[in-house]
Order: sequence, then structure tokens, then C-alpha cells
Amino acid sequence: MNRAILIAGGATLTAAGLALATNKRARDGASDAVAAVSKAIGTTRGFRNNNPGNIREGQGDRTAWEGERSTDDDGAFEEFVTPEYGFRALVRLLDNYRTRYGLHTVAGIIGRYAPASENNTARYIEFVADHLRVRADQAIDTQSTDTMLALVDAITRFENGGNPYSARVMRSGLDMARSGIIVA
Repeated sequence: MNRAILIAGGATLTAAGLALATNKRARDGASDAVAAVSKAIGTTRGFRNNNPGNIREGQGDRTAWEGERSTDDDGAFEEFVTPEYGFRALVRLLDNYRTRYGLHTVAGIIGRYAPASENNTARYIEFVADHLRVRADQAIDTQSTDTMLALVDAITRFENGGNPYSARVMRSGLDMARSGIIVA
């Protein structure tokens, strides 16, 4: 199946089109398409709020996240001073799903993270499971750094239409969540 990414102006970019970016003859046109995708991702709410997982503010917003912005410009979603703190919060939340609620499958984790009252949860579960290359009901080890980074990447891609963040930024957030140390 040839899946396409919707970009600004209603244009689409297929995986094959993106692959053409490495072909010297097609590089200029494909680079423009890649730039349009990056620009579209950069305007998402999650990107603006340094909240790649689009974590909602809790009722009464009693959670004081480390790295949370002092201003509250978005009343519905958390806002962080850097994307690393946004990834930190996402990892902490997902770690809590494992330790507090015993959730060890993509279906269980995403079912709680993105309830059907607000999301197309079935599509979200399918997307994340495909990204992790597991069945939705298969147990995953979120204590594993590689698995958690893949899960966080998938959530970021689903929430924002892509992931403009480097592996270093995601890893820094994970390390902050689990040890309090920022990796340079």
C-alpha cells in the first residue's frame, strides 16, 4: 500500500517521494516537499508547547511537571520550557502506566493514553503497534531504553504528524525521567 503524507496546501508526499530526496536528479523537488512537511510539523500544538506527546493538563492542573513553563498560554495542554522536558514528562507518564496500572501492551498503554472519547484509539493503537513492529496485544518491555524510545517516537509521530526531534533530544528526555541527568 502506498501511504501518503498530507502537507501544506493539500499536497501529498509518498514514502517513494521522500526516498527520491536521495536521488541527485530529484533532490531539489523532493527537498522542497521535505521542507514543507517539516514546516507543517513545526506549527503543531505539540511542537509550539514543547509537548511532543500532547499531554493534556489535568482537571484543576494539580500536576507540577519539572520543566513546565511558568506561563499557562494553552489551557488545554501542558507546556514545557524545552522539548527535552516534554519528552521527560511523556516517559514519566508511560512509566507510571507500567508501574501503577500494569499496562504492558500497546493496546493497554494507548487505550489509557488516548481514550476513545477524544481519539480514534483503534487507529492510534494500530499506528503505534506497526511502528514498534509488534501485535497490539503483545507485551512490550517499556523498561528497555530502545523500546521506550520507539514508543515515544511513535506517539510523537501520531500526535504531530511526524517527529522533527533528534534521537539525542528524545534520549535526553528519557534520561532526565529515569535518572535526572541530561545527556549532552
